[in-house]
Amino acid sequence: ENETPAIRTGEFRKSINFVVRGNRELEFGSGKDGFASKYAKALEFGTKNMKARQPIQRAVNANESKMKAILNSNIRNVILNQGFRKLKWLA
Repeated sequence: ENETPAIRTGEFRKSINFVVRGNRELEFGSGKDGFASKYAKALEFGTKNMKARQPIQRAVNANESKMKAILNSNIRNVILNQGFRKLKWLA
C-alpha cells in the first residue's frame, strides 16, 4: 500500500527536479507538460482509479534532515568562497 511503482523506463525518476523559491523554499516537481509530469501527478495525488502513492512527498519527508545539511553546507561554502566575512552562525 502507498508504494512507489517499480522502475520500468526510468522516465519518472529522470523527470524529478526542484526549483529554489526565495531563500526558504524548494519547489519539487516533474517535467513540464509531457507524459512524465502527468504520470507524476497521478502518482503523487492519485486518480479516480488509483490511490495517491506520494513518492515525492515521502522522499522529501524521509530525507529532510539530510537535505537541510547539504543545503547548509553549500550555502556556507558559497558565502565563505565569495569573500564574505565569517559569520558567527557559520562557525
